[in-house]
Amino acid sequence: MILLLLLLSVMSVNSLERCIDYDSRANDINSCCKIGLGLPIDPFLECLQTANDLVPDREKHNFLACAFDCYAEKVGIIKNNTVVLEKIIEYIDELLGSQFGVDLRKTAWRTCATLAPKMAADISGHKYKCNPFALEVQTCAQFEVNRICPATVFDDEVAVCREVRSGIPHCIHK
Repeated sequence: MILLLLLLSVMSVNSLERCIDYDSRANDINSCCKIGLGLPIDPFLECLQTANDLVPDREKHNFLACAFDCYAEKVGIIKNNTVVLEKIIEYIDELLGSQFGVDLRKTAWRTCATLAPKMAADISGHKYKCNPFALEVQTCAQFEVNRICPATVFDDEVAVCREVRSGIPHCIHK
């Protein structure tokens, strides 16, 4: 009886802590909303090579952490585990002007800038080659864009998209 209660207790805690692993579902998650994050892509493509050099075995989270750490530094959107929201807004305005979804993108990034101190605390003492903070912030922004994406440009045919939209958070890797 005690074992059963213990098992039920562990199961209920785990169900409360359900999260979506961005690393394994990135392609689907990035395609849920037809509105991107509003940042320049070319520097990220350059950082993929840097990440490849740093993580030759291409272990997914290490690789992505290095790619986004490089990118965030290169474009100046993160400094010392702090989101430089002004720079992100500047990129969105510069690259998108008055295109559809500008305010949505800004809202998503503002939300994640507010959550950034908690993300920094959650990853403190991480075991990765590169700081995963930029990856966590970018993932947060992608999830937020998907949550507030207008139905007309949201793909609700994909199960993980519906899960993200329902509010299930992304998993924090330590």
